[in-house]
Amino acid sequence: MTACGQCGTENRDNARFCIECGDRIDGRLECPSCGESVRDTAAFCHICGAAMGEAATTSGPTSRTPSRPRPATASSPAPGQLDWRRWVPYGAVAAVVAVVVAIGVFVLAGGDDDDNGAASPPGRTGDEASFDDAAAADLVAAGSLLPEASGDTEAEQLMSVLGRPDAFQLTFEVPEDGATAVRYETWYYLDLEISYEFADGALLFTVPAAAPETLTLPALQYDPLAFNTETTLADVKAMAGDPTALTASELPAELEAPLTFYVGAQLIVAFDDDDRLFSVETVPLALGEQ
Repeated sequence: MTACGQCGTENRDNARFCIECGDRIDGRLECPSCGESVRDTAAFCHICGAAMGEAATTSGPTSRTPSRPRPATASSPAPGQLDWRRWVPYGAVAAVVAVVVAIGVFVLAGGDDDDNGAASPPGRTGDEASFDDAAAADLVAAGSLLPEASGDTEAEQLMSVLGRPDAFQLTFEVPEDGATAVRYETWYYLDLEISYEFADGALLFTVPAAAPETLTLPALQYDPLAFNTETTLADVKAMAGDPTALTASELPAELEAPLTFYVGAQLIVAFDDDDRLFSVETVPLALGEQ
């Protein structure tokens, strides 16, 4: 049996996700600063902003981590550390935060009803749960406040409802057998205090996101769905709107990885030795930072 690092529940040895809380068992690292459970592909902790390089070099790869590790880099705006805590007021959206989150889950469930007429959420975060009739009715009534979901994948559907995430982390992980790369990504909606994790567009689970404490400029100019394995450095520079915005960043001497990092314009991107896009991370900036 394997204990979940998030809630401690015992799971079978080959389990990838906890049956209790839905957290991924084989793809998390502990933040060396605050101890928070963080994705093994994250360059920085989404709670305290600490660089994950120390954890990445001591924990080793997991069963689904590619042979090319993703080390942290010293990058702007603060070398070795980025502050993810922030607050962005969204006017009317902020006034219906609870409704927006609930509708987002309801829409991703496809709007199906169970036997008693209550709408059911996706149920990928643990045990199956259902709303009672009154709650389901409230969700349906509140649906007129939001646009109708559209898109082929759950990621596309969620973005059509909630818009672009305030920040995101995206990694293309190639299996050892050389099969098609799997797209793993985390989208942060920090004003809603929630994040969503996807694999190839399918919703894996949702987790709470730390409430921001400072005014911060999110990187809403970037659409995570615009990045794919065919995206080139020139494409990324075009998205940034400035061909000189991204500069190569040297890795710490103790870290060796066949990756080249580029930093700038609220982005951290990495390409492998074959110039294929490996990872993308957007960096919200606290007001006053350059």
